[in-house]
Formats: sequence, C-alpha cells, structure tokens
Amino acid sequence: KVLAPGPARRREDIEEAANSIMSVARSVGPFDISSDLKALDQGQIVKWAEKDLLQRMTTYRFYIKAAHALLWMGMLCAIFTCSILLGLYMMEQFPNTPWVWRTYSSIVGFNGGVAILFAVWMWCSSANPV
Repeated sequence: KVLAPGPARRREDIEEAANSIMSVARSVGPFDISSDLKALDQGQIVKWAEKDLLQRMTTYRFYIKAAHALLWMGMLCAIFTCSILLGLYMMEQFPNTPWVWRTYSSIVGFNGGVAILFAVWMWCSSANPV
C-alpha cells in the first residue's frame, strides 16, 4: 500500500512512532514496574539505616570536638586580650604605680596558663569531651 505524501501519511507516521514509544515504555518504563516489583529485604534496610547512622555519629563527634576546641581557644584569647589591653591601659593611666599593671597582667596571664593546662587535661582525660 503506497500513500501519497500528505496528511494521511503524516498521521500514519505519528501513529507508528507512538506505537514504537509505547512498546519500549511497556518493557522498560513505569508500566512494567507494577508487575516486576520486588520486595526489599527488611535486613538490608536495617543495614542501610545503621550505616547512615554511624556515618552521622562520626561526623557529629568530629564537629563537637572542633566546637569544644574553638570555644576553649576563644575563651583563652579573651582572657589574654583582657590581660594585655588592661595592663597597657593601667600602665598609661597610672605611670607612678608600675606594680599595679604588672601584678594585674601577671595574675591574669597565670590564670590563662592554668586554663590552658586545665583544657589539655580535660581533653586528654575523657574519651568524649561533651
């Protein structure tokens, strides 16, 4: 059967293409999912959840340790900054009493050193510094 070019031939080409697409869709598309669905094993789902949970806990432990270290460093920087700045202020405002700023700076500096030792001791003595 030979058809002349025109609307009838185009309609036949379109129908042929649509039929080809539908046959492919039936074999690999969403139409064949319902007939070929396999149930997942409950044990496999539990293993996936366990692996995901362990990964999250590892990440959480890293971030909590980093947060603790940064918090301690921030507090120590604040202590030493106060020691230096207030010592300089006292040295400038009270030039006739040099022992005041020296005593203040040494006391605060000593306490900062003790805080460093305490932070290292806490970090080393506990497995999970929470």
